[in-house]
Amino acid sequence: MDDTEEEGPSGWVKLISEDGFTFILPEKAAQTSGFFKSTLNSTVGFQESETKVIRCGERAAVLETVVEYLVFKAEFGNTAAKNAIPDFTKRIPAGLALEILMAADFLDC
Repeated sequence: MDDTEEEGPSGWVKLISEDGFTFILPEKAAQTSGFFKSTLNSTVGFQESETKVIRCGERAAVLETVVEYLVFKAEFGNTAAKNAIPDFTKRIPAGLALEILMAADFLDC
């Protein structure tokens, strides 16, 4: 294990992009992704479930928006008043929309 793969802080998950950037997000937010949820499931036995460090095959520019969306989804996912939820689509860079869509589909966001 190298320096970038040390254990993530308790209650948090560390995501490492394809180009080496690190993103740390609350485990609750990471669990809103089906892929991350199954990867972090201790009964499956992946190393990531113990270290809370996941290497992703996405560029940092794409992963940044995915992480932002996961935090957004964790915060507003169960909000009853739909008019109180801000519009997330304005945060998606147009030039990355297709890559973000593909990543979100793969990660089951």
